[in-house]
Amino acid sequence: MKARWDERWGDRMNEIVFIGIGMDRAALEARLDRCLLTAEEMSQDWKQFNNPLPWPTEELLAAGQE
Repeated sequence: MKARWDERWGDRMNEIVFIGIGMDRAALEARLDRCLLTAEEMSQDWKQFNNPLPWPTEELLAAGQE
């Protein structure tokens, strides 16, 4: 776990396993890598984006104050 620890993000990681016959691992990894965000995208102000599945944080905070 220490080898994968990130100073900023901690132990956040996702892993996926593909099992099959005749798969082109390099091509599959290249296609998946294209889905990753760039450093520029990561540094954007994410509050400016519409979240179609928002967490009800305001409602939860309000309920906790009652």
